[in-house]
Amino acid sequence: MLLPRRVPATPEEIEAVMTRYPGTDQGQVAGLAGILDFAALWLGVLSDWLESRGLSTGRFMALMVLTIVGEDGLAPSEIARRIRVTRATVTGLIDGLEAEGYVERAPSLEDRRRITIHLTVEGRALMEELLPAHLHRISQVMKGLTSQDLQDLRRLADRMRARTEELADA
Repeated sequence: MLLPRRVPATPEEIEAVMTRYPGTDQGQVAGLAGILDFAALWLGVLSDWLESRGLSTGRFMALMVLTIVGEDGLAPSEIARRIRVTRATVTGLIDGLEAEGYVERAPSLEDRRRITIHLTVEGRALMEELLPAHLHRISQVMKGLTSQDLQDLRRLADRMRARTEELADA
């Protein structure tokens, strides 16, 4: 997925385009543009930070999901679903992480025809090294927002996510 570092238009440029499409809510478009602008900037900063440590964002996200689930590991298809990539993409991510020694494939305990992906000792050590710095960076970005701001942000994001999922299913 390609996200530019910044939304490639100023608010004035967006407004000028909007006048050509009556009935479109400029506030809605500007609001979403602001969110996308922040997301693109954050993902760019995160990507640069991870690359300086030898990881792609996709590999980090796969490691993060495996860290969250712990010892049970996950099927590759479940990793793909959780980080919102295709199965083919997740196969490439897992291959690279396995080559680096951060994950391993193992037969599923429930169905030996299936495999699960698990963090290795090296993978857990890498995440123990990266997570404190990553979480600190998140704290720095969110610093200055009140508890109410954070609750509102989460509530609004949940509503937007639900509506987007409805549109995707339509």
